[in-house]
Amino acid sequence: MNLPAPRLRPTLGSVIGRGHLIVALVAVTMASVSLTLLGVLALRVYADHNLHLIARSINYTVEAAVVFDDSVAATEALALIATTEEVADARVFNEHGRLLAHWQRPETGLLSELEMHIAKAFLEKPISVPILHQGQAVGSVHLAGHGGSLLRFLLSGLAGIIVCTAVSAWVALYLARRQLQAITGPLRSLADVAHAARS
Repeated sequence: MNLPAPRLRPTLGSVIGRGHLIVALVAVTMASVSLTLLGVLALRVYADHNLHLIARSINYTVEAAVVFDDSVAATEALALIATTEEVADARVFNEHGRLLAHWQRPETGLLSELEMHIAKAFLEKPISVPILHQGQAVGSVHLAGHGGSLLRFLLSGLAGIIVCTAVSAWVALYLARRQLQAITGPLRSLADVAHAARS
């Protein structure tokens, strides 16, 4: 008959260390996740507002080209603004819905594809702003946001979470050792006295 192997009892040091570590990791994780979510929501609002400002700027710049149905001038004006802003795709249409100018951010590999996925997941859908001339709509501007800033924010947030978690784990283990010494020190002294009295 095989007897079950006796279970090893956890030591006082492992119990204290595990308790400190769990508390520290839970606290850091909750704070990091909540701050990251709030940051993403705030960045999304700012990105949407910025996209509307860019659309308004493009609107004023291409208005004359749209009125005169000048595709070359509209393309040049569109590229002049879109290349320096957080825009992934920009299109200008005339009043009949015909595409007058188009600009798209060139892809630079895997990172730009990841930025596009993040932009689709977190940012607002492409916006459309009418082009007005003397109070009448003569065309429209369609813009899609770019996820470059959002990706940089998420990567820096992830790096911050990793660093904070590592520091918190080190501090938790250090405090656990100090607390263990504070508990076991008097117990060792008491055991030495008991051993001396028995001897």
